[in-house]
Amino acid sequence: MMKPSISPSANVRRTSDNIMDSAIFVAIDQSKLIELATKIENERRNSPDGNAFTSWDEHGWHYKGEPEQTALYVLVLDALNFCFWPSEKGALQYDHLAIALKTMCEGGDFRFSPARLAAMTVEELRAELDPLLPCPMPAIEERCRLLNELGEGLTLFWEGSALKMIEAANSSADSLVHIISRSFPGFRDTCVSPAGTQCYFYKRAQIAVADLWAAFDHSHPCNFTDINKLTTFADYRVPQLLRDLDVMVYNAEVRNYEERRDELRTRCFRSLFGCASSSILDIDGTITATQF
Repeated sequence: MMKPSISPSANVRRTSDNIMDSAIFVAIDQSKLIELATKIENERRNSPDGNAFTSWDEHGWHYKGEPEQTALYVLVLDALNFCFWPSEKGALQYDHLAIALKTMCEGGDFRFSPARLAAMTVEELRAELDPLLPCPMPAIEERCRLLNELGEGLTLFWEGSALKMIEAANSSADSLVHIISRSFPGFRDTCVSPAGTQCYFYKRAQIAVADLWAAFDHSHPCNFTDINKLTTFADYRVPQLLRDLDVMVYNAEVRNYEERRDELRTRCFRSLFGCASSSILDIDGTITATQF
């Protein structure tokens, strides 16, 4: 067990608590949170498979092959899984990326060895990926850089093996988040607030660990004994859902941004991180209330 000072999950929760203590742009409606938890609990109790999780490949989107290749596929997918912002029907979504990468893996010559990732060029990535997508992949240069980083990190720190990296966590999801964020800076998701305090969200590292856990069906090497330590992932979809359920409440300024479809710039630290922190604490509260 990692001590709170270096535990990723403990630092995410501490960050969220600190931000929400002084939040003015977003709040949690505790009564609505309890309503949501009660609804989920009632549905769970009345369903014959209420405790079942959605399976990793329930929709046929994901690749599954030899263990090493499966782990590499997940890491590549999660290295590229950011900033789609689909605004219209048919725009690029997560499932398009997952299926495209699956198609690349099933081509007979595995594309995602660490050596290949480290040497991949923007032109090569664009030539292989874009024909499999409904539109060109945005920010292709940054995404290629992150694949290079992934390949180089696996080679430098883990002898070119994703499984060796996973096994080093000793069945701890929290430890694997720490290992991934330490090995690949692109998965780190930390920053310093205007007040000078360090803020942790570890969104992408936590998603990678959760995806590995699901892809290996909760079995070795991803039979994590502390998977419940992970927080929800501080993205933009969770606040949308919680807002629609009236669990997350925006103040007038943020509502006006939303209604005008204006982009929240990085200077809007308190509103951006307030939404993220509220999401994390909302989901933690819902889980506690439903006794999962």
